[in-house]
Amino acid sequence: MKSAFVDWILQEMETRSWSQAELSRRSRVSESHISHVLSGRRGPQIGFCKGIAKAFEMPPELVLRKAGLLPPVREEAGSQTLEWQHIFSQARDDEERRQLLEVAQFEIKRIRKRDP
Repeated sequence: MKSAFVDWILQEMETRSWSQAELSRRSRVSESHISHVLSGRRGPQIGFCKGIAKAFEMPPELVLRKAGLLPPVREEAGSQTLEWQHIFSQARDDEERRQLLEVAQFEIKRIRKRDP
């Protein structure tokens, strides 16, 4: 029986048109390990989840929660908050963080004008 986590990984792979080999290359997790997790012969562990997060360019916490290795976030927009934090953490310096904030502030004003 497939888990919701496996279904999620398969959906993410399909969205990107990736094979298990491509996921392996990008995650630096062996194809056999990926195959074992996707078939249910092995459960996901922290290292596996970190590799998947790297491949999918997502915060590790998000993948760990999907795998059930961290408790779910209670707030409704929890996973989106983690993604925002991840994006923000990728900025190289204060200038890039400032630019990201400016873009977000501009977009929220634009959206609210369109849909008051």
